[in-house]
Amino acid sequence: MIGALLPALVPILGDALKRLFPDPEARQKAEAELNAALLARAGELEKAAADIIKT
Repeated sequence: MIGALLPALVPILGDALKRLFPDPEARQKAEAELNAALLARAGELEKAAADIIKT
């Protein structure tokens, strides 16, 4: 579920990062860190969603 949302979130977050980080190198670094954090937490979010559905 979260994995399916990530491709939709990336362009939105990319636009926001362009405004926050005008420097292309800083923006790329922030985008990479954000993507890594989303992927790292995706499993936890999926589990939480599954727990909600079970109850």
